[in-house]
Amino acid sequence: MQRWDASFRQAVSCREDAAETRQTEREIPEFERPWWLMPGSLRFLITILVVALYTLPLLVAQEFALRTKLMSDRRIPRLWHRMTLKMLGVRVEVEGERVARRPLLIAANHVSWLDILILGSLDGVHFIAKAEMRHWPVLGTFARQQRSVFVERDRRRASPEQAREIAERLADGDPMVLFAEGTTGDGNGVLPFKSTLFSAAQLALATDKADEVVVQPVAIAYTRTGGLHLERRERAELAWIGDTDLVPHLKTVLAARPIDVKVCFGKTIPFRAQGDRKAVARAAETEVRRMLVEALRGGKS
Repeated sequence: MQRWDASFRQAVSCREDAAETRQTEREIPEFERPWWLMPGSLRFLITILVVALYTLPLLVAQEFALRTKLMSDRRIPRLWHRMTLKMLGVRVEVEGERVARRPLLIAANHVSWLDILILGSLDGVHFIAKAEMRHWPVLGTFARQQRSVFVERDRRRASPEQAREIAERLADGDPMVLFAEGTTGDGNGVLPFKSTLFSAAQLALATDKADEVVVQPVAIAYTRTGGLHLERRERAELAWIGDTDLVPHLKTVLAARPIDVKVCFGKTIPFRAQGDRKAVARAAETEVRRMLVEALRGGKS
């Protein structure tokens, strides 16, 4: 009898708990829940849908700007980058400022495809991008409309021609962003800078439009997610390394939001006609490494 009574009380308790759970669920309907509490796949689809809704008209507007020259072709890409960072939950903090002098070559470390959105959101810049990016969905289209220079880093014979194209853009006053490592790292350190494309700075001087090119080192540091300091392993998980597929990485980014990124603009390095591109590349690498270390240490406070 006692066993039956205990079983009965347990069954009643379970039913009450279940009823309470159902009541709680009724109090917060699915459609009223904050979107960041929705299942990951639904959050992903909503983000993609919203980005698509504003991307299509902005692509048309940018094409109009390029064809008519009635407005700056740098405003719309900057707006798109800022809106997309907000959708992805990426918050950008800036230390220092970009110099106003031209010609300007920005030499930065490279962690993720997010770096393009981050730097593109700050000011009207143009990118020196790998050739494969030309065919990426959305980002590739905006890269073309942003008048990026696409380079094939594995083809040495193409390097002089690519350097000349970059030199012409520098000489015309376009600030160009070079991810000087030539690949993406894990965000915890800086890989050796490749000096080949720095030769474009020297070629720009041959146009007689300037007596020096300004090289400004920039460090991109991923510091926090959800307000908590990123450890080395967690930072490497946010990095986009090798042949990682874009969609799974995008889901990782959405799951980690909000993500705090610090962009540090360093001391400029003058590059004159008789300068040594390898020495300039080493100096830029040293400055980027110094700023990255300081930014990552600061993120622990």
